[in-house]
Amino acid sequence: MNSPKRSGGVVEIELIGILNGHTDRVDCIQVSQEFKIIVSGSSDGTAIIWDSNRLKYVKSLQPHKGPVVAVAIHPSTGYIVTIDRVNSGSNIYLWSINAKLIAEESATSDVRCLYHWKTWSWKKPCHNWTPKRRNSTT
Repeated sequence: MNSPKRSGGVVEIELIGILNGHTDRVDCIQVSQEFKIIVSGSSDGTAIIWDSNRLKYVKSLQPHKGPVVAVAIHPSTGYIVTIDRVNSGSNIYLWSINAKLIAEESATSDVRCLYHWKTWSWKKPCHNWTPKRRNSTT
């Protein structure tokens, strides 16, 4: 990805490509320079992994039950977390970098942001979330 250019204190950015794949607005995006991927989440209920070098579709993260409102990529493991919004709550999903669903959890609050610090945490209200691994046979 190109670095922003600075000109007289103003940061200039340039469009280097368009990624087509969502059918509604993109609500969140995360770039991983470590793994050379982009993950985008949309109001259409989809999250997509993109190759940031080639600007090409890689895989979809499915299923989601509502609009995807937050995404994050762990810089050392490549794990991806997505959050969707349903009714007055949210669902939190943990994915491998190969788009395999590892764990999921429902939250009774409307979670809209996510951060990582050694382990994953989600906010609003701020709680620690320890993913429950899915049964490998499901």
